[in-house]
Amino acid sequence: MADLAAAAARLTRAVDRLETAMVDQRGRGAETRGRMAGELASAQAEFAQLTQRTEGLGDRLDGAIDLIKTALEA
Repeated sequence: MADLAAAAARLTRAVDRLETAMVDQRGRGAETRGRMAGELASAQAEFAQLTQRTEGLGDRLDGAIDLIKTALEA
């Protein structure tokens, strides 16, 4: 009977360790999600800024091309 009680105690300790590990893992998952959300927001902001610059540059290039065409036609 003592062996059964010892086995039950070991099982209880093992389950406790598993539950603790699960809680720790969930905490790290939330931390990772928070970090990734911040990185995503930063990347989206950078993308928006680059898109704006690209559009402005495209307009300037179109204007320069038109000027060159006009100069060549004259």
